[in-house]
Amino acid sequence: MAIVRIDSIGGGRNFNPIHNQYVSPQTVGRMTIIQPIKGEVEYGEQVSYARLGAILPVEDYLKGLSKAEQDKLNHLNKGNKLSGYIKSKFAEDIDIEVDKTYLVFLRRDISKDGKIAEYVMEGMQYGMREVKDSQARELKAGTKISSNIEILNNETGTWEKISTAVEIK
Repeated sequence: MAIVRIDSIGGGRNFNPIHNQYVSPQTVGRMTIIQPIKGEVEYGEQVSYARLGAILPVEDYLKGLSKAEQDKLNHLNKGNKLSGYIKSKFAEDIDIEVDKTYLVFLRRDISKDGKIAEYVMEGMQYGMREVKDSQARELKAGTKISSNIEILNNETGTWEKISTAVEIK
């Protein structure tokens, strides 16, 4: 678990190079660790992330489907070729945004040969909550968690003290 700033969104994928297999669509990019809370991430470390949900070209999306799923889509579309993009998003999930700061649940994922590593954001809308300082101070690497830090409740749209989700020591 950490407070992170999203530095970039590199796009979407449904093929995971770490496990060398097709997966549910994911958004990938880079983030900076502002405040580690639990785990092995370091202050100021910039790391790769993956998060469920993405916008993909239809051709890429179709490659990740089984033959039966492709046939069903073809039938539903009356044989017309699909084109454009598909947005895969779980109900009630929030969109990730560049330059925003979030409290996230992270799981490190690394390839068997150790050459590829990234952090997977777990828990969809419950595992990613926007963070702000109630006194409008910028959150930088090493920012201590204090009572001024608030997190957005993704269901109600209201800001809550971070202590509702994280123990402040």
